[in-house]
Amino acid sequence: MVNCVFTSHGIHVPAIDLWLDSLEPVATNWISHSHRDHAQPGHGRVWATPQTMRMYLTRSPEASGSLLREVELRESWEWNGARLTAYPAGHILGAAQLLIEFAGERLVYTGDIKLRPPMLGEAAEALECDQLTIESTLDFPSITFWIVRLQSSGSNNSRGNVCPMG
Repeated sequence: MVNCVFTSHGIHVPAIDLWLDSLEPVATNWISHSHRDHAQPGHGRVWATPQTMRMYLTRSPEASGSLLREVELRESWEWNGARLTAYPAGHILGAAQLLIEFAGERLVYTGDIKLRPPMLGEAAEALECDQLTIESTLDFPSITFWIVRLQSSGSNNSRGNVCPMG
């Protein structure tokens, strides 16, 4: 089973030893987009889209010592028994979701996401998944969040868990 562990400095997928937008140095990290609250230097290995990687290195040139891999949208690669694929998130130029396929399950992770057409870059794509994890911020205290329990198609796996950060 592919699960996320939420910590004060990031989200970890222990089954494949992958961190998602970690704020502290880790061995292997996916960076969803270049905003500072998602892209910090100091990691051993970093994956991100080419646009995100360029902005990340401009802001944090010390990160050039890491093993860096630019991943094109819709490109897949293997990591610790999982198939990983980047898809557009529509938030800012280079922002991407990460589809993790492992042990017959599909987990989608995204940092901030925007469903309206972006000014730059590609529009977000809705991906079929068993689990959806969004690490996002919103500065409007007047907005109330309603948590809806979703059931993925073709699965009896009903989730709807809320795991706040920090």
